Amino acid sequence: MAARLRAAGQFRDFEKRGKAMIGNDFKAAIARRGAVYRELTMFRNEDFDQTIVFKDVDFSADTFAAQIRHLPDSGGAPLASFEIEGPTFSLGDTSLTLSLDLVGNVVGDLPAAPETGQNAVFYWDLSRTSGGRTRTLFAGPVTVIPGSTI
Repeated sequence: MAARLRAAGQFRDFEKRGKAMIGNDFKAAIARRGAVYRELTMFRNEDFDQTIVFKDVDFSADTFAAQIRHLPDSGGAPLASFEIEGPTFSLGDTSLTLSLDLVGNVVGDLPAAPETGQNAVFYWDLSRTSGGRTRTLFAGPVTVIPGSTI
């Protein structure tokens, strides 16, 4: 099932703040050499002023995952987990577009923040596992809107 989660938050590795979306259709520009993508630039949805660059990406060996927890490094089972499936390619007039889908479980039943009774703030991270090592690419608080589904 393709993941869709309406959320607002701040990315730790980005200077700009703004609306964050965790969902499908992450777009990327690719520079490919052989079977390994030497450089992959991921755009945060359609907001092209916030990007993250992955180096030496091999989708046959590397995995990408996102998790949502109550607090940073809180341990225990995450409230929601996602793996990035892909890649899917489409060739445009001047560029090659890579779409990645986050797939995971439904988080629409996450509790609302007790102090407001509305939105709840959680912590999420996106990590890459390559060669047995896991590295957090970016992370930060995320506000889950009640009733959102993925």
